[in-house]
Amino acid sequence: MAAKDGITGHLDEWHPTFGEGWKGVPIKAPGAEPDGAGWPIEQCSYWLDGLVRLGYVLHDDILIKKVKARLTPIVDGVNQAPGAQWQYALDMIAQRNGADITVERSPMPPAWNWPLDAPVKLSVPAQVIDWKPTDAQALPDGPVTGKEPRSIRLVPYGCTKFRISMFPVTARTWAPN
Repeated sequence: MAAKDGITGHLDEWHPTFGEGWKGVPIKAPGAEPDGAGWPIEQCSYWLDGLVRLGYVLHDDILIKKVKARLTPIVDGVNQAPGAQWQYALDMIAQRNGADITVERSPMPPAWNWPLDAPVKLSVPAQVIDWKPTDAQALPDGPVTGKEPRSIRLVPYGCTKFRISMFPVTARTWAPN
């Protein structure tokens, strides 16, 4: 309850960066890029991560509503962006133990500031799927059937504006060795 009544539950009321961050519009804060991206938004993502967990662990409708007010417009914006595609299932051959993943490396930037052009990228076989995650079930219970094969590029978690930490998988990826 201390976190709910303290900084995690109320940081957005006490600090303008957190009050404005992740509302789907650029913010003006020290260290922000002209488009409102950059470290302040990264800071807010860590706070929101804790707030999401706290809200659901406590089954606190007020905290959950606060989080959804921030994240729903972002997710809806990505879903509705022209050409945006994020609904993939990984489609690797389990018996190849990752041999069908290609690693692309490029030089590190002279000053690291979490660029969107990551110095490490993975190209992974995937299938386009009809994936509609919900609060109750983020991932399917088992393997999924894809509609169209593709190679997708994955980058480190901090080098993106839209983040997916787990993907559904196809039957051949799910298969035991």
